[in-house]
Amino acid sequence: MDLKKTIERGPSRMPASERRQLIVEKAFSLIASEGFEGFRTQSVADASGVTGATLHYYFPSKQDLVEAVANHLANRYANERAPYTNPTEVAPNSLGQLRRQFDDVEFYALHRPELLAVSREFLLRATRDPAVARVVKPLNEHWRGDFETILRIGLREKVFKHDLDPLATSAIIVGALWGANSLFQCTSEELRKLFSEIERLITVSE
Repeated sequence: MDLKKTIERGPSRMPASERRQLIVEKAFSLIASEGFEGFRTQSVADASGVTGATLHYYFPSKQDLVEAVANHLANRYANERAPYTNPTEVAPNSLGQLRRQFDDVEFYALHRPELLAVSREFLLRATRDPAVARVVKPLNEHWRGDFETILRIGLREKVFKHDLDPLATSAIIVGALWGANSLFQCTSEELRKLFSEIERLITVSE
């Protein structure tokens, strides 16, 4: 049987790219609601309204699907950000960029909790699953790298303290923000206090 033709002639006649995206989104939702414990390929197939054979046509292995979900997570983080407080400011300075990162953290906590839920599942799974760890590591390094870049720009602008180590400080900031949202599930007020304290500790006193 030509599985590709079977898929294309399916009752919904959904384009292949849309069907693939649907499967990824259903897998994402299952991880968000049930964790990796509930993340079974047959469950994803059922939620997507496809057969197991169809799912395996698009994702030959579970690892392929995990990687697709990780990419979906990264894309959502990149494209679903907090609104600019000043939309006319095209290239904010380093302090503005730092505050934009803080705005994003609060935005995800309030309006995109499913992103944080899936991120937590990936981080927990990565400690005992090398395949997942390979997927998660670039996501974490990218976020830390964003802060490192901001800090290096701020040092050149003389906004941040001159003896600040961008690499170490970026790791500290990411750890603090992740802990605030995942370990302590801070309120907006608590998050804003944390943002202010981080900013106070690293900026040059006027």
